[in-house]
Amino acid sequence: MLKKIAAAAANRGFDVEIYHCGFDPDSLDMVVVRELGFTVFDSTAPHEYFPCREGDEIVDLYERAVVPGTDERYAQELEDIKQKYSLNIKEGTSYLAKTKALHDELESFYIQAMDFTKIDQIRDEINAEIGRIAQADSHAKSFN
Repeated sequence: MLKKIAAAAANRGFDVEIYHCGFDPDSLDMVVVRELGFTVFDSTAPHEYFPCREGDEIVDLYERAVVPGTDERYAQELEDIKQKYSLNIKEGTSYLAKTKALHDELESFYIQAMDFTKIDQIRDEINAEIGRIAQADSHAKSFN
C-alpha cells in the first residue's frame, strides 16, 4: 500500500520521501508528502507509534480488514511467528553490531592514511561548483 501511495503522489508531481525498512529494503516503512501535509507509515512492531498530537489521524487497516476472531482462531500460529520474528530481530541486530565494530576497525586504518586537507579542498570545490550551477540556473529562470 505504501508503494502505491508513493507512486500515486510522485505521478501527480509531488516530492515524495520514502523510508525503507532497515531489515527489508524491499519494504517501505514510511511515505511523506510534505506538500500535501501527510505521512503514512507502518506502525507495527518494532516501530509502533501511538499518535497523540491534535490533527493526527489513525487509519487502522487491521481493524478494517481483519475478520473478528482471526487472532483467536490462529493464536498458536501467531505466537510461533511472533517468537520467530523476535529471534530474527535479535539475530539481525547482533549482526549489525558486529558489522559496525568491523566498520569502525576498518575506518581506523583509513583515518591514519587520510589527508583531510585534501578532503576539505575537494569538498570546497564541489560546493563551489554547486554554487555556480545554482547561480546559472537562477539566471536562466529570470530570463524565462
